[in-house]
Amino acid sequence: MTKSNKSKKPTRKVVRKRAYLCDYWLEYTQQLLNLVSHGHYFYYQITLPDKKKEKWESIDRKLMVMYPIEASKDKRYRRKKAGKADVVYLRWDCNAVFMHTPGNITPASGHVFTDIRETPLEVRLNADNGITVLKVGRNHNKGFTVYLAKESYREIKAEILDCIKNHRLEESKLRFRNINSLPRCNGIIRQQQTLVGEIKHQCKLLRVQYKHDDFKIIPKRKPVKVFKK
Repeated sequence: MTKSNKSKKPTRKVVRKRAYLCDYWLEYTQQLLNLVSHGHYFYYQITLPDKKKEKWESIDRKLMVMYPIEASKDKRYRRKKAGKADVVYLRWDCNAVFMHTPGNITPASGHVFTDIRETPLEVRLNADNGITVLKVGRNHNKGFTVYLAKESYREIKAEILDCIKNHRLEESKLRFRNINSLPRCNGIIRQQQTLVGEIKHQCKLLRVQYKHDDFKIIPKRKPVKVFKK
Protein backbone atom coordinates (compact mmCIF):
# COMPACT_ATOMS: atom_id res chain seq x y z
CA MET A 1 0.00 0.00 0.00
CA THR A 2 1.60 3.19 -1.13
CA LYS A 3 1.30 6.50 0.66
CA SER A 4 -0.61 9.13 -1.23
CA ASN A 5 1.49 12.06 -2.32
CA LYS A 6 -0.06 15.25 -1.07
CA SER A 7 0.32 18.12 -3.44
CA LYS A 8 2.67 20.67 -1.99
CA LYS A 9 1.56 24.25 -1.89
CA PRO A 10 3.88 26.58 -3.77
CA THR A 11 6.14 28.51 -1.39
CA ARG A 12 5.42 32.18 -1.31
CA LYS A 13 8.37 34.51 -1.57
CA VAL A 14 8.55 36.77 1.46
CA VAL A 15 9.38 40.35 0.56
CA ARG A 16 10.99 42.15 3.48
CA LYS A 17 9.86 45.72 3.80
CA ARG A 18 12.19 48.47 4.96
CA ALA A 19 11.20 49.73 8.41
CA TYR A 20 10.05 53.35 8.37
CA LEU A 21 7.74 54.17 11.31
CA CYS A 22 9.16 55.84 14.43
CA ASP A 23 7.12 55.82 17.65
CA TYR A 24 8.74 58.85 19.25
CA TRP A 25 10.33 62.10 18.09
CA LEU A 26 13.68 61.15 19.65
CA GLU A 27 13.81 58.00 17.50
CA TYR A 28 12.89 60.05 14.43
CA THR A 29 15.60 62.65 15.04
CA GLN A 30 18.20 60.01 15.80
CA GLN A 31 17.35 58.12 12.60
CA LEU A 32 17.48 61.31 10.50
CA LEU A 33 20.97 62.01 11.82
CA ASN A 34 22.00 58.40 11.16
CA LEU A 35 20.73 58.53 7.57
CA VAL A 36 22.40 61.81 6.69
CA SER A 37 25.65 60.57 8.28
CA HIS A 38 25.49 57.66 5.82
CA GLY A 39 25.09 59.87 2.75
CA HIS A 40 21.33 60.48 2.48
CA TYR A 41 21.87 64.20 1.87
CA PHE A 42 18.72 64.99 -0.10
CA TYR A 43 15.31 65.28 1.53
CA TYR A 44 11.70 66.09 0.79
CA GLN A 45 9.38 66.65 3.77
CA ILE A 46 5.66 65.89 3.87
CA THR A 47 3.11 66.69 6.59
CA LEU A 48 0.29 64.16 6.68
CA PRO A 49 -3.17 65.74 7.26
CA ASP A 50 -4.33 65.37 10.86
CA LYS A 51 -7.97 64.93 9.75
CA LYS A 52 -6.91 61.73 7.93
CA LYS A 53 -5.01 60.23 10.86
CA GLU A 54 -6.82 56.89 10.62
CA LYS A 55 -5.58 56.62 7.01
CA TRP A 56 -1.93 57.51 7.64
CA GLU A 57 -0.62 53.98 7.11
CA SER A 58 -2.58 53.74 3.87
CA ILE A 59 -1.04 57.06 2.81
CA ASP A 60 2.41 55.66 3.73
CA ARG A 61 1.90 52.76 1.35
CA LYS A 62 0.83 55.05 -1.48
CA LEU A 63 3.85 57.28 -0.94
CA MET A 64 6.37 54.43 -0.71
CA VAL A 65 5.47 52.98 -4.13
CA MET A 66 6.61 56.25 -5.72
CA TYR A 67 10.25 55.22 -5.31
CA PRO A 68 12.26 51.96 -5.33
CA ILE A 69 12.70 51.65 -1.56
CA GLU A 70 14.89 48.60 -1.02
CA ALA A 71 15.07 46.66 2.25
CA SER A 72 17.87 44.34 1.12
CA LYS A 73 21.44 45.55 1.66
CA ASP A 74 22.51 43.62 -1.43
CA LYS A 75 19.96 45.38 -3.62
CA ARG A 76 20.96 48.77 -2.20
CA TYR A 77 24.60 47.96 -2.94
CA ARG A 78 23.78 46.99 -6.53
CA ARG A 79 21.81 50.22 -7.01
CA LYS A 80 24.77 52.22 -5.76
CA LYS A 81 27.17 50.40 -8.10
CA ALA A 82 24.79 51.18 -10.97
CA GLY A 83 24.86 54.89 -10.10
CA LYS A 84 21.31 54.91 -8.73
CA ALA A 85 20.19 56.67 -5.55
CA ASP A 86 19.13 54.78 -2.43
CA VAL A 87 15.76 56.14 -1.28
CA VAL A 88 14.41 55.97 2.28
CA TYR A 89 10.98 56.87 3.65
CA LEU A 90 10.65 57.78 7.33
CA ARG A 91 7.73 58.95 9.46
CA TRP A 92 6.99 60.01 13.01
CA ASP A 93 3.43 61.09 13.79
CA CYS A 94 2.36 63.40 10.92
CA ASN A 95 5.97 64.19 9.94
CA ALA A 96 7.17 62.21 6.91
CA VAL A 97 10.30 62.54 4.82
CA PHE A 98 11.92 61.00 1.77
CA MET A 99 15.73 60.97 1.84
CA HIS A 100 18.14 59.74 -0.81
CA THR A 101 21.83 59.38 -1.50
CA PRO A 102 23.60 60.91 -4.51
CA GLY A 103 22.74 59.09 -7.72
CA ASN A 104 20.16 58.86 -10.46
CA ILE A 105 16.57 59.37 -9.33
CA THR A 106 13.34 60.49 -10.96
CA PRO A 107 11.47 62.65 -8.42
CA ALA A 108 7.72 62.10 -8.18
CA SER A 109 5.46 64.88 -9.42
CA GLY A 110 5.76 67.93 -7.17
CA HIS A 111 8.68 66.55 -5.17
CA VAL A 112 11.60 68.96 -4.98
CA PHE A 113 14.50 67.57 -2.95
CA THR A 114 16.69 69.82 -0.79
CA ASP A 115 20.38 69.28 -0.01
CA ILE A 116 20.75 69.09 3.78
CA ARG A 117 24.37 70.23 3.43
CA GLU A 118 23.04 73.60 2.29
CA THR A 119 19.65 73.85 4.05
CA PRO A 120 19.15 72.09 7.42
CA LEU A 121 16.11 69.85 7.90
CA GLU A 122 13.64 71.07 10.55
CA VAL A 123 11.83 68.93 13.13
CA ARG A 124 8.98 70.70 14.96
CA LEU A 125 8.14 69.46 18.45
CA ASN A 126 4.82 70.43 20.02
CA ALA A 127 5.16 70.96 23.77
CA ASP A 128 2.93 72.34 26.52
CA ASN A 129 4.88 75.60 26.51
CA GLY A 130 4.94 76.03 22.74
CA ILE A 131 6.75 74.68 19.70
CA THR A 132 10.44 73.80 19.81
CA VAL A 133 12.20 73.55 16.47
CA LEU A 134 15.26 71.33 16.04
CA LYS A 135 17.51 71.41 13.00
CA VAL A 136 19.55 68.59 11.50
CA GLY A 137 22.49 69.99 9.57
CA ARG A 138 26.23 70.42 9.26
CA ASN A 139 28.45 70.33 12.33
CA HIS A 140 30.94 73.18 12.78
CA ASN A 141 33.90 70.81 12.71
CA LYS A 142 32.83 67.90 10.51
CA GLY A 143 29.89 65.64 9.83
CA PHE A 144 26.35 66.47 10.94
CA THR A 145 24.59 67.31 14.18
CA VAL A 146 21.27 68.36 15.74
CA TYR A 147 20.78 71.80 17.25
CA LEU A 148 18.04 74.17 18.37
CA ALA A 149 16.77 76.60 15.75
CA LYS A 150 17.81 80.17 16.50
CA GLU A 151 14.26 81.26 17.42
CA SER A 152 13.77 78.31 19.79
CA TYR A 153 17.12 78.86 21.49
CA ARG A 154 16.36 82.56 22.02
CA GLU A 155 12.93 81.79 23.49
CA ILE A 156 14.33 79.21 25.92
CA LYS A 157 17.15 81.54 26.95
CA ALA A 158 14.74 84.44 27.50
CA GLU A 159 12.45 82.27 29.68
CA ILE A 160 15.32 81.03 31.86
CA LEU A 161 16.91 84.46 32.30
CA ASP A 162 13.50 85.98 33.09
CA CYS A 163 12.96 83.36 35.82
CA ILE A 164 16.35 84.23 37.33
CA LYS A 165 15.59 87.96 37.12
CA ASN A 166 12.39 87.36 39.10
CA HIS A 167 14.16 85.00 41.55
CA ARG A 168 12.27 81.92 40.38
CA LEU A 169 15.32 79.71 40.45
CA GLU A 170 13.43 76.40 40.59
CA GLU A 171 11.56 77.24 37.38
CA SER A 172 14.80 78.18 35.62
CA LYS A 173 16.39 74.88 36.70
CA LEU A 174 13.40 72.90 35.43
CA ARG A 175 13.46 74.68 32.06
CA PHE A 176 17.17 74.00 31.72
CA ARG A 177 16.71 70.31 32.56
CA ASN A 178 14.17 70.09 29.74
CA ILE A 179 17.00 70.83 27.29
CA ASN A 180 18.79 67.74 28.58
CA SER A 181 15.90 65.65 27.23
CA LEU A 182 16.86 66.73 23.69
CA PRO A 183 19.35 64.67 21.64
CA ARG A 184 22.85 64.69 23.12
CA CYS A 185 24.51 66.06 20.00
CA ASN A 186 27.43 68.47 19.72
CA GLY A 187 25.20 71.23 18.36
CA ILE A 188 22.79 71.24 21.31
CA ILE A 189 25.55 70.74 23.89
CA ARG A 190 27.45 73.75 22.51
CA GLN A 191 24.28 75.84 22.81
CA GLN A 192 23.83 74.66 26.40
CA GLN A 193 27.42 75.59 27.25
CA THR A 194 26.86 79.11 25.92
CA LEU A 195 23.59 79.32 27.86
CA VAL A 196 25.22 78.23 31.13
CA GLY A 197 27.72 81.08 30.74
CA GLU A 198 24.89 83.59 30.37
CA ILE A 199 22.98 82.08 33.31
CA LYS A 200 26.01 82.38 35.60
CA HIS A 201 26.57 85.96 34.48
CA GLN A 202 22.91 86.83 35.20
CA CYS A 203 23.05 85.17 38.63
CA LYS A 204 26.21 87.08 39.50
CA LEU A 205 24.70 90.43 38.48
CA LEU A 206 21.50 89.81 40.48
CA ARG A 207 23.29 88.05 43.37
CA VAL A 208 21.21 84.93 42.94
CA GLN A 209 22.65 81.95 44.80
CA TYR A 210 22.84 78.67 42.88
CA LYS A 211 24.66 75.35 43.07
CA HIS A 212 27.03 74.02 40.45
CA ASP A 213 24.71 71.07 39.67
CA ASP A 214 21.65 73.30 39.21
CA PHE A 215 22.55 73.79 35.55
CA LYS A 216 24.35 70.57 34.79
CA ILE A 217 24.71 69.44 31.18
CA ILE A 218 24.20 65.75 30.46
CA PRO A 219 26.93 65.00 27.88
CA LYS A 220 25.85 61.55 26.70
CA ARG A 221 22.84 59.27 26.57
CA LYS A 222 22.48 55.71 25.36
CA PRO A 223 20.98 55.76 21.83
CA VAL A 224 17.34 54.76 21.68
CA LYS A 225 16.37 51.62 19.77
CA VAL A 226 14.61 52.51 16.53
CA PHE A 227 12.10 50.21 14.81
CA LYS A 228 11.41 47.91 17.76
CA LYS A 229 10.05 44.51 16.77
